[in-house]
Amino acid sequence: MHLAAAIALACGLPELALARLDAALPLVQAVGSAPLWNDRGRALLALGRAASAANDFRRALAVDPGLVATRFNLGAALAAQGDLDAAIAQARCCIADAPEFAPAYPLLASWLADRGEHAAALPLLFDAVRRWPADLSVRSRLVDLLKSHPDAIVRSADDEAPLVALLRDADVDAQQLTAAGWLQQARDPGLARLIGADGHAEDPAALASLLNARPLALELISQGLPPNRTIERMLSRVRRWLLLSNESDRYPALCRALAAQCRLNGGAWPVPADEAAHCRLDAARSICDAYPDIEPAHTAQGAESGDVAARLRAQYEAHAYPVWQRITRRPPQGFAGFCGPFRHASSPAPRGRPRILVAGCGTGRHAAQLASAMPDADIVAIDVSTASLRYAEARARALGISTISFACVDLHDAASLGEAFDHIECGGVLHHLADPEAGWRALMPALAPGGTMRIGLYSALARRAVAAARQRIADLVVPPCDDDALRAARARLLALPHDDALASVWRYTDFYSLAGFRDLMVNEHEDPFDIPRIASALTALGLVFLGFDQVDPDIHACKRALLAADDDADLAGWAAFEEIYPDTFRAMYQFWCRPA
Repeated sequence: MHLAAAIALACGLPELALARLDAALPLVQAVGSAPLWNDRGRALLALGRAASAANDFRRALAVDPGLVATRFNLGAALAAQGDLDAAIAQARCCIADAPEFAPAYPLLASWLADRGEHAAALPLLFDAVRRWPADLSVRSRLVDLLKSHPDAIVRSADDEAPLVALLRDADVDAQQLTAAGWLQQARDPGLARLIGADGHAEDPAALASLLNARPLALELISQGLPPNRTIERMLSRVRRWLLLSNESDRYPALCRALAAQCRLNGGAWPVPADEAAHCRLDAARSICDAYPDIEPAHTAQGAESGDVAARLRAQYEAHAYPVWQRITRRPPQGFAGFCGPFRHASSPAPRGRPRILVAGCGTGRHAAQLASAMPDADIVAIDVSTASLRYAEARARALGISTISFACVDLHDAASLGEAFDHIECGGVLHHLADPEAGWRALMPALAPGGTMRIGLYSALARRAVAAARQRIADLVVPPCDDDALRAARARLLALPHDDALASVWRYTDFYSLAGFRDLMVNEHEDPFDIPRIASALTALGLVFLGFDQVDPDIHACKRALLAADDDADLAGWAAFEEIYPDTFRAMYQFWCRPA
């Protein structure tokens, strides 16, 4: 019976496992069975009964105090009850007693981060990634923490090799590491002095020598977009010096890195006339690949079409978006784990492999992330841009992903696919349509009974600076708008003083590539939402709001403290909170919903 229960647990069937363990209890209670109590606790924890699970883990430890995995499980049960202090104590005991017990490291780091102790969590994860460089859980947790709290990083020579390895890793999205990586480098006083105030780089020769000799700096340049204006300006000045000084042959590694950077950013950096002229000289051969093609650039949009859909299609044919190479792979969740608390308990289980629709997949990054997380699901990804779909198919092949079917279909025609999907993802798409609510409504017939949706919409409050910045560059991007016009518009915004309210647009990663800037600042159409409008749309479509996704735990805690409300599915509460903190949904509103 215990073996059958263990198999049920491994298959994600905790209710069946619990029933079989309860049947086995009378047979072993007289002598005591630590493994049985441990597995019963695991089943209870999976069913959300954390207090009962903790009791069973304690029973197992009473029989055998040396069970490290059980102590770890007890920590998880305590954390689920909100007792982080006790959970952290259990995890520390696990690591002290068994330093080779890998699962304790990322979980302890996660609990420390939940308590705001990010600087204490990072060394744990760096230690773990040095011990187990191939462990997806350890690696992805470190990447997540460096992305969300880059300022927690310290200057440590011991951490440079793991960072270089992560930046080169085919299973890590290097862009998520660039802010932390450059902060780590800039905490070297020598490099900070050479970068200079706001990236002015008064001694570009010395800076070029230093960057050329630093593996971490070279990887940061070649693998990710700059995280801020200071780094872009510094690199642009070094590139200029390498070109005009005719010294580029002495810095081959740096020239290669800058060429890779140019490919990443699509030639976003300004090219003054003297640099454009110098690129044509033989002496510039080593560095010329770090510059965009100086021949006439392609036109980014059709001139006068009044059809929003046609203009959007032309935009994404010219600038497929987003440009990406890799995703950060994580331990697979499976469909049930992905949906987690958002899938209603009464919802029928998918018949066979779950089917997921990604409506408006663009270049396929999000579809690839979903496929990696849910190898048990099949994904259909649709878009109207053939250029974006070609890019998406190429990246999926390169990543070895075979569970995505791409199709050139307008999301308004989702019903024409002829099937009902267990889950629909539509993020960053509806707000670009002429009628977002109509596009959303068109997806409804493609949703299976009991299915769920995750929708991503721009926040009008969070994007006020973006809207104002568009007005600041409107005279430069009159259709037809080519790449030179986009570079000129970027240059104008980059020249803003730090204290200008519009300088907040520098915080968007999209600002640092030409395709990203095009999508962010010169989009053909954008109709952002606010929370009352989301509530109205949900009501009109007969959908129930289940909760926002990917909101920082600190924001949840702040909302609960400020509004004395603990209901994260209360849209009115979120609307009140966003009025106070308008940057809450700076990325997007991302939320789950299902038919009422």
